[in-house]
Amino acid sequence: MKPALILSVYSKALLFVALLVALAGYFGPWVWHPSVALRYSADDLAEFVKLMPVVRSGQVSITRELFYLPIWLASIGLALWLGRIARSRWMRWLAGLPVVYASMWPMPTYPFILDAYRSPEFSLSFWVSVLAAALCVIALAFGSRLPDRATASTWIAIGSTGASVAPLHFVRLQPALDVLHGWTMSIGWGIVAVVIGFLTVAVAGAWQWRQAGVRHSVAREG
Repeated sequence: MKPALILSVYSKALLFVALLVALAGYFGPWVWHPSVALRYSADDLAEFVKLMPVVRSGQVSITRELFYLPIWLASIGLALWLGRIARSRWMRWLAGLPVVYASMWPMPTYPFILDAYRSPEFSLSFWVSVLAAALCVIALAFGSRLPDRATASTWIAIGSTGASVAPLHFVRLQPALDVLHGWTMSIGWGIVAVVIGFLTVAVAGAWQWRQAGVRHSVAREG
């Protein structure tokens, strides 16, 4: 097997593992506290910030839906990966169903979901979840038709956005969390996994972009 082909296989496997690591990091603790109940994940923070006085008063500007970004991006990335790698249609959709479900995880629970589409509190997370689920379905159905460079660009966009937006939003929130709990909250493994996972996705995407350029140059010369 040629070295370039071996690296391509490793790159695809690395993408899958990195997306799973980022997804696990979303549910893992972003802050560490001696009390287990105060070890907030990104999913917890998206809800908890609504109760924080400094956020409610506007002293700290936080868009809580940005904490959902890792699960939306990881879901879209996994759907794209399946759309390009899974050759069997049945296997692709069987494995894709949990991914589509994950993309809709930030939707509010019953009975709030009944009018979430028009609720000031839930409408943004509802409609972005709908959009993420739609993109997952499109990626599963048509991912294999996406040009290599467009796919690589998507990996770079997913990776760089996932590794920066929500983690930087957390950095803005952390001092307020420390004051509220009277404790200097340490960084949890969840946010580390999100950053490492998505950075790996971005690097793998950059490598695929380079390889796509090499193949294009060889094809032109041929």
